[in-house]
Amino acid sequence: MIRASRPFWTLCALLICSAVWLPACSGGGSAITAPLLWKVSGNGVEAYLFGTMHVADPRVTNLHPAMETAFQSVDAFYTEAGESGPEDSAKMASAAMLPEGMSLRKLLPTELWQDLDAYLQLIGFGQAADMDRYRPWFVGLQLAQIDAIPLQQGGLALDFALTARAKAAGKEIGAIEIIEEQLAALTIGDLQDQIHMLEITLEKLREEHAAGESSVEYMLELYIAGDTAGFWKFAMDDIDLTDPVQQRAWTALTTVRNRTMVARIHEKLQAAPERKFMFAFGSLHFVGPGSVVEGLRALGYEVTRVQP
Repeated sequence: MIRASRPFWTLCALLICSAVWLPACSGGGSAITAPLLWKVSGNGVEAYLFGTMHVADPRVTNLHPAMETAFQSVDAFYTEAGESGPEDSAKMASAAMLPEGMSLRKLLPTELWQDLDAYLQLIGFGQAADMDRYRPWFVGLQLAQIDAIPLQQGGLALDFALTARAKAAGKEIGAIEIIEEQLAALTIGDLQDQIHMLEITLEKLREEHAAGESSVEYMLELYIAGDTAGFWKFAMDDIDLTDPVQQRAWTALTTVRNRTMVARIHEKLQAAPERKFMFAFGSLHFVGPGSVVEGLRALGYEVTRVQP
């Protein structure tokens, strides 16, 4: 039997900035003790990498002084999604819907449908019928993000807030990925694979609720502390790589995308060495084996964590 991990889709909070997130940093001091900030040098360039978390909570959006200084010093600011707009949101919404004539209730085993309905009513988030037209991957993603809703209130999520600031300051802004690439990572596998992922996500969410725990809050604590080792342990505890379905999803979300990010960062840096770039992605892209940090080092760049 496959073990139940933490909700797999909570990793997307550290891995994907997409139109699924509803988008000004507010005032006040920073709660961040060690920003996830790296300086890139060598090969005739200078740049920064910044690990983000896609929430609007001021504990995250109020930048650490070291990050604020780095941000102000750059000429160009690139994220995964860039200036995401209505067109990307429409593509996400379209990809999330089941084909005409299909329903989630008909796809799911009866017990899983009942468990989904009971959980949604337990947490006061509607009922399963509200999700009947959505694909299983999107339902799993939505479930895992419910705990993050309070952290998205009151302003723009960190990535979007920084993009808006960069644009207002006249910096070059852009995206390293396109929405189709993000959707390809989210929708890996067939419907049965997605049902499998939904089942283990729901199982763990129910366990967390019963224990009064929240993976989202735990991730926020790790982010504030700048704990890269903790992030990697969280990810490894969160995913069962002996399960072929989870392994394929993990590869799509991390390995494939990290390689693409490294290649595009390298291309940007070499095409405009006179410009100072900052690349800001979900935090897990910068930690562990095969990270963006490791990939750039393999290309001959010096990549060092900025110490506060």
